[in-house]
Amino acid sequence: MTREDMRDALDLDSMDFLRLIEALSRELGLVIPETDFAGITHLSKMVDYLSRRLSAGT
Repeated sequence: MTREDMRDALDLDSMDFLRLIEALSRELGLVIPETDFAGITHLSKMVDYLSRRLSAGT
C-alpha cells in the first residue's frame, strides 16, 4: 500500500482540504491549528492525529 498524500489521491485543492479540516474540527469539537495541517495530509496520519487529540481531550 502506498502512502499517498490524500490531497493528491482525492484530487483536493487547498480550499477542499481546508473545508475537510474545518468539517472535522466542527464535527469533533476540536481546534486544529493551521500549523498542524502539513502533518495530517495522509489518511493514516490524520486518524492518528485526531485519535491523539480526542484522547487528550484537546
